[in-house]
Amino acid sequence: MANQESSVLDQACELAREGRFEDSVALIEAWLGEHPRDAVAYDFLACALHKLGRKKESLSACRKAVFLDPLNPKLLFNLAVALCDQGHRAEALATVEKCLARDPDHPGAQTLRAALSKAVVSAEGI
Repeated sequence: MANQESSVLDQACELAREGRFEDSVALIEAWLGEHPRDAVAYDFLACALHKLGRKKESLSACRKAVFLDPLNPKLLFNLAVALCDQGHRAEALATVEKCLARDPDHPGAQTLRAALSKAVVSAEGI
């Protein structure tokens, strides 16, 4: 299955590189119809949906990816970014903290945590 998954996700990635995000989404959704526990595919889906401006659906796909693989720092980071994008800064901060607990050197996570910490403190008036 791993080779088949890689092939399908490679095709979806190629479609996205060509700007064919709707086609990429359709391919990934078809894959997920047969492999509903594929966290990586949900992560790819979230990215393609985000590119289409379908941000609520993108956030939902990120949440599903983390539900399926809750210890994956890449998925946690992507969820934190999606949460931030939707204005859920406190939840994004908690999620990026989980990411950093798993991978303290995760690229971008330290920066995101610093930015979110300032935003949450500012929003709370502290």
